[in-house]
Amino acid sequence: MGGRSFLPLRRGRELSQVKNSAINETMKLYLYFSLFIFLGSHLAQAEVKAPGAPKTTELVLLKEVDQRYQKVKTIKSSIVKKDTVSALEQTREFEGTLWLTKGRFRLDVTSKDKNKDASLIVADGKTIWLVTPPPKEFKGAKTQVLKAPMDSKRARSQGLLQMLTEGGVLKYFRVTGTLDSDKNVTYFLQPDKQSLEFHRLQIAINKEKKWIEDLRYWDSMNNETEYVFSQIEFDSKFDNKLLTYSPPKDADIMNY
Repeated sequence: MGGRSFLPLRRGRELSQVKNSAINETMKLYLYFSLFIFLGSHLAQAEVKAPGAPKTTELVLLKEVDQRYQKVKTIKSSIVKKDTVSALEQTREFEGTLWLTKGRFRLDVTSKDKNKDASLIVADGKTIWLVTPPPKEFKGAKTQVLKAPMDSKRARSQGLLQMLTEGGVLKYFRVTGTLDSDKNVTYFLQPDKQSLEFHRLQIAINKEKKWIEDLRYWDSMNNETEYVFSQIEFDSKFDNKLLTYSPPKDADIMNY
């Protein structure tokens, strides 16, 4: 009787030991897995190529493309625009169309999320207009418009696309490094601090087609704006009215 009374207790201890052993093994596997992921991510980062000193052939390509954009009469392109706010770690994507000619452009995009928010930028040669129509669900709300003279620093910064056909990349930026791939050469550039309000610029040029496929820049707060170009048409005909803008009479207009 006395010996049997300890049997449940012994079995309970044995079960507890088995359970603790299983927990310990699970924790070991979890730690090993976490270590594997940690090392794997750092190794992957280590394999990313760093920009190298620009080669002569790469600088020649950039100059050739830069001059091409100066010579063409018009450019039309489908575009994806990505705005990233660094502090919030949030990115919004827009898609639409870009019309570009000497010193003037129109960028008409709509957000890719469910809200389908519209955004319009028009540089007419004298003034740059940043237009935000009210969301459809806010009936009676006014269109918000920012405007600035084209020769101001802020206008040149907002109108970076206009720079491609008026002055060119090499007028405002210097190359600090390049990264070559099978398809593109990516250029890392620093701006003339007296000319633009950018922290840095990066462009990717298609080596075969000799056009810009990707352009991104960062401001002093490290917020990033990226443009991805596709279906690019040089010397495409379009109505010059697209490059003008007249705000609605009831719009809220603010000088930028």
